[in-house]
Amino acid sequence: MKITGFSMKKRDNILSLCVTICFVIFLNSYDVWATTEAVVEEVILNTSPSSIRIKLNIEAPYKVIQVDDREILIAFKDAWIGETIEYLGDQNSIINRVNGEMLAGDVAAFVINTKADIKSVKTNWIDSVQTLSVVIDGSVRNKSPEKKTRVVIEEPKVAVEAKKSVPAVNNRPKVKGRFEKPSPIMPNRISQNRISQKLSPTLHTVEPVKMGEFSGTTADILVKMTEDRCSSSRIFKKALELSKKEKWQKAFSMLDDYIVEKPSAQCLELSYFLRAYNYYRWSVKQNNGVDLLKGTDLLQQAITLFPESPYLPYAFASLGQLYLAMKNQPQAVGYFSFVLDSYKKYPGKPELLYEIGRIYADNEKLKDAIVKLDEVIKYYPESSVFQNSRIKYGEVLFKQKQFIKALKVLSDVVQKDPQKIYEKPDLLLCMGNAYYELGDHKEARKTLLKVYNLFPDLKKNDIILTKIGDSYAGGRHTDKAIAIYRLVTKQYPDTEGFIISSMRLADIYEDRAEKEKLYNMIIKDYPKNPLAHMSMMRMAGLQFDEGEFKKAITTVEKLLTMQPGALKYDALVLMSKSYMALYDRYFKDDDYPAVLTNYEVHKRRLDLFENKKILLLVGKSYLKAHLFEQAFDRLMITYKLYEQGEKRPPDLIYNLAMAMYELNRHDEALNMFKHYVRKFPKGPDVANAYFYMGKVRLAVNQYEKAIKNFKLAFKRSNDKKQKADILMDEADGYIGMREYKKAVQELINSIDLLASEPEKYKKGIFKAYKNMGDAYLAYNAYVKAAQAFSTAVGYADPVETAANMQFLTGDAYEKGDILEKAVAAFNEVVSTGDSFWGAIARERLRSIELSEKLSKT
Repeated sequence: MKITGFSMKKRDNILSLCVTICFVIFLNSYDVWATTEAVVEEVILNTSPSSIRIKLNIEAPYKVIQVDDREILIAFKDAWIGETIEYLGDQNSIINRVNGEMLAGDVAAFVINTKADIKSVKTNWIDSVQTLSVVIDGSVRNKSPEKKTRVVIEEPKVAVEAKKSVPAVNNRPKVKGRFEKPSPIMPNRISQNRISQKLSPTLHTVEPVKMGEFSGTTADILVKMTEDRCSSSRIFKKALELSKKEKWQKAFSMLDDYIVEKPSAQCLELSYFLRAYNYYRWSVKQNNGVDLLKGTDLLQQAITLFPESPYLPYAFASLGQLYLAMKNQPQAVGYFSFVLDSYKKYPGKPELLYEIGRIYADNEKLKDAIVKLDEVIKYYPESSVFQNSRIKYGEVLFKQKQFIKALKVLSDVVQKDPQKIYEKPDLLLCMGNAYYELGDHKEARKTLLKVYNLFPDLKKNDIILTKIGDSYAGGRHTDKAIAIYRLVTKQYPDTEGFIISSMRLADIYEDRAEKEKLYNMIIKDYPKNPLAHMSMMRMAGLQFDEGEFKKAITTVEKLLTMQPGALKYDALVLMSKSYMALYDRYFKDDDYPAVLTNYEVHKRRLDLFENKKILLLVGKSYLKAHLFEQAFDRLMITYKLYEQGEKRPPDLIYNLAMAMYELNRHDEALNMFKHYVRKFPKGPDVANAYFYMGKVRLAVNQYEKAIKNFKLAFKRSNDKKQKADILMDEADGYIGMREYKKAVQELINSIDLLASEPEKYKKGIFKAYKNMGDAYLAYNAYVKAAQAFSTAVGYADPVETAANMQFLTGDAYEKGDILEKAVAAFNEVVSTGDSFWGAIARERLRSIELSEKLSKT
């Protein structure tokens, strides 16, 4: 079994879950425990049954969650983990590891890892002893009788520091009557060695290294040299004194003269290493390449002359620092790692871990950086690089987007060492950015203003001031944000902050002309800046919003030629939307030829978009143009683009069915129309769908079903002309069934619908009378047929059709043996001058005349 303090490897999801617990699950219980603080005093592990008991000084709200098969989270709201906490453990327990950590919102969290899968978890709060009991049902059996071992573990400092959380993150007001954490009575404390004997190797804790006189840096060579017998001589005492006062050039000159004047002196080893050390420190401060290289030569010289010197690790570490100053990070890491591996007792180890961690962080190797920096923080709190390591640790957490944790660490640095904020801007800058990312605009602005005022010559001040403007904008103080952005554009021309602030102003301004002026400025003056691409996107967006779809497409085309990187996807989406809106406008204006003309030009690009709405509009346009094959092709592609279970729009199904109908794909069309009326019984084209279902069935002689479809279509149609057409087709169905009288009645009904506006529905009325004449002929009602044909003549157009109807009128009279009217009708045909029908009419007239002569004879 392992019991550790606050080091948790697999905790990201757990911490997120715990934050949810503290703000949501425990919200209603807050007031009950608000007046005092609960403190975790003991963690007790048992085997019969396998359980963990957590004792507090008072009752606190808690939550127990099984995170996965072998992990449980226990969280206490408004509670703290005691400075000295008792653990009672047994190696045969199912529990393998206990991890504890203080989280934001005064949440004390414990993560329990087990040796086997957890079958069930039962919880119980025992009021009499203020203890939470969590019984874990698992599959591990005891190997020996239960034997409890009482252990007291000193928690690492981070457990105590956790209470000093960030004010902006943990805003819970202090309540009167809250008292400090109690110090529980500890029976029979035992040493860390005895802990190891009882539970080793599965139980461990962090023991900070005592630094003594050492600072944990290369400067410790000065402490080491005081042990040298030569250090007591006047010259070396003076040189060491100058070195400690950071008067490195004077110390170097003194020692250089000494080496030249006394090349055979006994204390040359100390002289060479101290001279090299002083020159190294001075050259790093000067940051001159020539001086830095000379520094490496002096150190190499000392190392070569005295290969067994106790000062070797300091020299190698100094070489690493020189290479780091020369921006040769791989060489620097090589020297630092060599010292760490080869000189285990080197007191400057914290500085080397810090530098390696810093290098890893700069190169985005964040996990590796955390390992190195965490080692400094855990084991070397007395080193001079401890707080710097915590600052860098906070910056790495920020890069990992763990903003609350970053603030917790950095705020504690400021609280314990307030002067740190004046040394470098990094500390406050990271805190300000973390507040900004968390949406705490007020604290972000307050912190970033400190950076801006404390470090007026900082190169990043244009960005910092811009972010202050962003904090005003995020807090809905638009006027103040505008003032800050304008200040940036005035004070920091041609900087990144200038470009960003110009972009922000353009986004805020409501006047389109002002927006476009700033966007065009960024595009023209800073074409290689990513914000130039963003400005083009904004321009295209403005054009799209104003309905200037062609301009938007042109702007996006220009943007795509500039290799916009991450914006490429958004640019293509905007282009696709612009084409869709343009085609929709064309189609609504019944300008389907414009849709097809544009599509044929950009077909390759548009097909790659696989935009369903664009392809549907194109398919409908082809259908209107009577290009049925192309319509079917586009509409079928659109139909297949929808995933299984995804709803297809009704006009896609209807228009695809129409394309199938026009191509005489009767079975497919019928099924698609059926699909439409089933899915969309109140759809806009449901009457048409039933109508064309009837037409399909009429074409394949399914008359009864066709008539049923026509009746359904008639019932759902609101269009007079369509209703008349439906009745005419229904009449055709009755004719197919030889129910001619019913057919005639439907035709009469259709004429009645159209009769109110004869000029408007002239063609429809003509068709109805013509069909009526055919129906009368079918059951030998010749006179009625002749009358119907004769009436149709009045609506016929052009002359050829009138001649045809007149001929049919004569033919019907002749068949009805009303020869006088037949002759009159045929003469009317001849008088029209129609060559075809006139010739036939003359033949019929001669035939009638001949018949009459024969009759008389």
